[in-house]
Amino acid sequence: MTADPAPRAVAASLLPGRALPGAAYTGADLFAWEMEMLWNRAWTPLDRGGARHRAHWLGRAWSTTADLPAPATWFGNLGELLSGYDLPALTPVETRCDEVAANWKLIMENYLECYHCATTHPELSQVQRTRGGEDFVATGNWLGGVLELRNTARTMSLDGSGPDWSFPGLAEDAVRQVRYHAALPGLFVTAMPDYVVVHRLEPLTAAATRVVCTWLFHPDLLAACDPGYAVDFWGTTNAQDYAACESVQRGVSNRRYVPGPLGTEESALQRFLEEIGAAYAGTAVARRPAPARAAA
Repeated sequence: MTADPAPRAVAASLLPGRALPGAAYTGADLFAWEMEMLWNRAWTPLDRGGARHRAHWLGRAWSTTADLPAPATWFGNLGELLSGYDLPALTPVETRCDEVAANWKLIMENYLECYHCATTHPELSQVQRTRGGEDFVATGNWLGGVLELRNTARTMSLDGSGPDWSFPGLAEDAVRQVRYHAALPGLFVTAMPDYVVVHRLEPLTAAATRVVCTWLFHPDLLAACDPGYAVDFWGTTNAQDYAACESVQRGVSNRRYVPGPLGTEESALQRFLEEIGAAYAGTAVARRPAPARAAA
């Protein structure tokens, strides 16, 4: 897959069970390689002039420069797991665009673990459990998992309150869950029982990423309540995450940075880093079932 010296050099320095080396987040040559090999040759929700193929799926437009299966096939069981939220029928109620001074992979890594939540997100930690989740068994090009709402919370809001309403098509267990889905390489779909938030990554440089966040509500719920509770919650959470990612970017940019070991709660993150490392090395990682973690 790769003959470029930039990814080969990073691949040679990878250590099992540890974070990526600093060069993975700072090198301009590696960033250019990633854009061509990991972004242009995947289905992404970006409007690229050189796209050879376009599709509409999950209520949004997708494009790629490569000859790939349709998104519904490329992303495996992601569409099935999101079917209860009826994404094509949802109404955007707010969109915010932020430029984050961090590599796109750091933002992805932040999304794939909640190890940081207890200290970074005091509001989130009051309404959602931050440990004891379960990873999805992803059969396509995506990763994600589930965390439970706390018993005192109805949904993800600053005080845990929310409407007495949930998506009509949800499975019984999903009514008390927050479901996190990362469609690789750069779309997050976070599904609450009553609304959905989508984050779209747009890499700008090795150390900068534009993040476009959109809040989606079902028309029936939108007719009955103000979506401000969801906008306020994720506006706060986004700002905390972006600041955390920028802090990590400064750390990995320091020449004294040494990749640390991954925690036991970071299994989805570990799989992402394994896939990135395999891409750098020109190999592939076989998909395998994700282990469930015991409740905390």
